Amino acid sequence: MIGVKSRNAGESLRLVNHILPNQHAMVWQVAFYSVFRVLAAVIAAITAAMILAAPASAQQSFTYVNTTNGAIDGNTTCTNPLTRNYVVPAGENITLGDVDIGMRGSHTWRGDIRATLEHPDGTRVQLVSGNGNVRGDNFNFRLNDGGTETVNTDGNTTNHQTGAVNGGFEHNFIPNNPLSTFNGKTSQGTWILELCDIFPSEDNGTFFHSELYLTAPLTNFADLSLTKTASTTAPAYNSVVTFTLSLTNSAASSQTATATVLDKLPSGLVFVSASGDGTYNSSTGIWTPPTIAPNQTRQIQIQARMLVGPTGSLTNTAQVQTSNQPDSDSTPGNNSAGEDDQASVTVTTSGSRTAGTPPTLVCPGNAVTFNWTGQTWNDGDTDRTYNLAGVDTIRWQLFSPVGWMNIAGLGGQHPALTNQVQGTTTLSKAIDFDNTQQISTTTITLGGVVDGLQLKVIDVDFGSEDFADKITVTGRRGAVTVIPTLTAGTANYVVGNSAFGDVPSGQQSTAADVYVTFDEPINQVILEYGNHSIAPDDPDGQAIQMDGSISICEVSAQLTVTKVSTLVDDNFAGPTDEFHLPGATLSYCILISNVGNGSATSVTANDTLPANSTYTAGSMRSGANCSTANTVEDDDASDGGEADDIFASVAGSTLTFGTDVLPGGETRALTFTATIN
Repeated sequence: MIGVKSRNAGESLRLVNHILPNQHAMVWQVAFYSVFRVLAAVIAAITAAMILAAPASAQQSFTYVNTTNGAIDGNTTCTNPLTRNYVVPAGENITLGDVDIGMRGSHTWRGDIRATLEHPDGTRVQLVSGNGNVRGDNFNFRLNDGGTETVNTDGNTTNHQTGAVNGGFEHNFIPNNPLSTFNGKTSQGTWILELCDIFPSEDNGTFFHSELYLTAPLTNFADLSLTKTASTTAPAYNSVVTFTLSLTNSAASSQTATATVLDKLPSGLVFVSASGDGTYNSSTGIWTPPTIAPNQTRQIQIQARMLVGPTGSLTNTAQVQTSNQPDSDSTPGNNSAGEDDQASVTVTTSGSRTAGTPPTLVCPGNAVTFNWTGQTWNDGDTDRTYNLAGVDTIRWQLFSPVGWMNIAGLGGQHPALTNQVQGTTTLSKAIDFDNTQQISTTTITLGGVVDGLQLKVIDVDFGSEDFADKITVTGRRGAVTVIPTLTAGTANYVVGNSAFGDVPSGQQSTAADVYVTFDEPINQVILEYGNHSIAPDDPDGQAIQMDGSISICEVSAQLTVTKVSTLVDDNFAGPTDEFHLPGATLSYCILISNVGNGSATSVTANDTLPANSTYTAGSMRSGANCSTANTVEDDDASDGGEADDIFASVAGSTLTFGTDVLPGGETRALTFTATIN
């Protein structure tokens, strides 16, 4: 049951929640006062009934809301701070097990704000220190020891919203100093939030809203904690690392827990095996241990192969995903680095890093090159088609989920051609993604199937607390997916058909180059561009460039010819199968196949019979293969009897067989008989 009433009119509201934590305050207007009195007895009875019906593990939680606006300006110094009070009456006094506080307001330089919370007994915790370096506007966050990241580390220029987000606060941050300082104290009395500007004469703002959350400790609970270690934090490339997960239920717990742990291996670590307590699903990353009693630990060892090149680092994170018991100091599945049910370990490949050597593109026929030099691409274009001899056309289509950037020193409004990178003309893609899940795509479609292709992507690298480039490349041959070979530079590493930037590099450096090689036929290339796990949640602007020197294998025909024979009649009545005797009859099949992708024209094969054999007149038949060769050929390709695309003739002991056009992937067959003289 939730009861709400106004207190210290216009400044402080308190919301009492005896069963369900973190409900939003409701402000009842004075006009409903008489109705409230009539219903008071009923509400009290329902509240008592709900408390009695609640499970023993339920927590008492109280939320106190303050919505009185206040200026944060030149007068709001740290010796004269803006204060907001939260009054906890004796009837709501609890022993504290958890304290959170949320606040919203406007300000034109968030890093200047300092926030301090004072307990009724005078204990003070500086929750936001204020460093003056964060230039983003406004503040909108809940401070929680189990938050997702430390306050004021979400990007120097990141702006916060000023209104409620999903009914609450936009961010869940870890304070600069722990709120757990208040744990174990009683809650009764007046709590004070102080806000001040460490540079009061520079920027101004307004306090809008805050909520103080006070929660009593659990009575029935399982306090789960997770640790994670690695057999080595400096593995060699392609070696196996053993990660050990230990899940412990505290001796102070009152309940046995049934839990699962999520440990999804990051790209660059490939699962090998697992052993220990319970089971591990390498596809989902879920470890399911047996039940865990108080003062008991369950363990599992997960072996994974390190496929990141030298000096490359990966962070492997695990967390309790589910539990059938409440936890006194953490929440399963909330991805909070500050809670003890989540653990990480970082491994860095030992040795020195060298750039890979891309494979040589071997073309069955001729090769052509597409180059940006001399091409036209208007700033901001996202779809252009060019003619390319030997391939017909090459079409470039670019997509971004957010607006493209405008960078004067890199070609202007992107996508744009620029000659500012590595002294050559490239197509630059500069994007300011909103999060690490967004992906931009570049689709290169050729006029037809080609026998292979090699291209280079430039500037796949990393910016600390800024971005972490990731590209994934696939090909298509019609409906068939084709996977290329990627070759890394020294500023990135490759896993499968993805490259991950993890080292900073300059635009003129070749250290961040990634070569993409298709050594089988394709007609389309799809490149996905975004960020990987080491990027901040809101990356800043980033860019890659597509080099113009794309080598393309022209489509070509590749012909093979085979001949097989079958005994028809051995002209021998004896008990054996001897057939190299006068009068024996043999059936032959000549098969011409084009195993390439291009069509072959004017294909001709000649077959001269040996002197001791004679062609059977009128026996030639043609078709797509030996078993379906049923079309009669009339021994003379020069007359009107040739109605299809296959021609055949006999001149003396020489047979001539062929076709005007043999498309890639198709065959033509000719069968005939001959007798042994």
